[in-house]
Amino acid sequence: NRVMLVDLVDNGFDFIGTGPFVLDEILAGFDRAVLTANADYWGGAPGIETLEFIYFSDPDAAISAVKGSVVDVVLRMSNEDFLELSGDAAFSAFDVPTSGHDLVRLRADREPGSDPNVQRAFKLATDRTAIFERIQFGFGAQGKDSPIGPVFGQYFAADLEPAPRDPEAAKTLLAEAGYPDGLDLKLYVPDTGNRPDFAITLKDQWEEAGIRVEIELQDEATYYADDGWLEVDLGITGWGARPIPQLFLEFYVKSDAPWNEAHWQDAEIDALVALAGSSLDEAERTLAYHRIQQVMLERGPVIIAYFFAQFMVSAANVDGIVLHPFAGRTNFHTASIS
Repeated sequence: NRVMLVDLVDNGFDFIGTGPFVLDEILAGFDRAVLTANADYWGGAPGIETLEFIYFSDPDAAISAVKGSVVDVVLRMSNEDFLELSGDAAFSAFDVPTSGHDLVRLRADREPGSDPNVQRAFKLATDRTAIFERIQFGFGAQGKDSPIGPVFGQYFAADLEPAPRDPEAAKTLLAEAGYPDGLDLKLYVPDTGNRPDFAITLKDQWEEAGIRVEIELQDEATYYADDGWLEVDLGITGWGARPIPQLFLEFYVKSDAPWNEAHWQDAEIDALVALAGSSLDEAERTLAYHRIQQVMLERGPVIIAYFFAQFMVSAANVDGIVLHPFAGRTNFHTASIS
């Protein structure tokens, strides 16, 4: 199903499309976009006449807007906000498990993250179960330091478990790496979702192992601006859901991945990623994915403590929206308002 676009000049407004809505206007400052129903949509005319997207710079403002009936649907929110709204009869609440996750990583191509002992110390200083319970409240799934999670079915190695948290062993590893007095680092964190609370939890856990971090909260636009997130020594990056594990591995795990933010290179991982992405033997591909998970759990500068759920809260009179694991891909042409 391929469409060739010819002489496309302004893809903001004047473009050829086959979607259920037509862009009517983008208001000044790009804080909202207004679309109208395409009555000739091949999949059937939408159930609503007008669709308006409002882009809130402050997540709390979005929650206030749905509470105040300013908006009908909110797709991104913290676990705390979802718990609160899901208990209110004025709203319908939906959650789906996803492969999305918050990636914690050291930069592995320069000190201190280039030392395997330092990488291992960070892993031993982290209690993933406690993080999952405190931050996720049971939503989503516990992570095991690789982007391959339970939603990927047989590709997920359910029997693998991280080593028990051991701050004292982490201290010993840091001393062997040349840091007998511990480490001081800045942790760069986007200020969205549950990431600020996640950062505070990591700070408290790591401090017992002699890893002292200063949390640098940034709005998402600043965090990702000019690829700054790829340059810092220690950061937390939110990765949205992908339909197959190979995409995560190609995007940020293999050595030459375009967004290898950890700057980690591992020959075994590279060979396994290539095998998993090319083999026509399902059993061989599954074994490759399982081995990747084992390697990333045992070594490397990456910590994935959980896979988050995707949330949607709507006014009780809104119906027909099927929440997509990657919220921005949720379709609204099936929506109806009673």
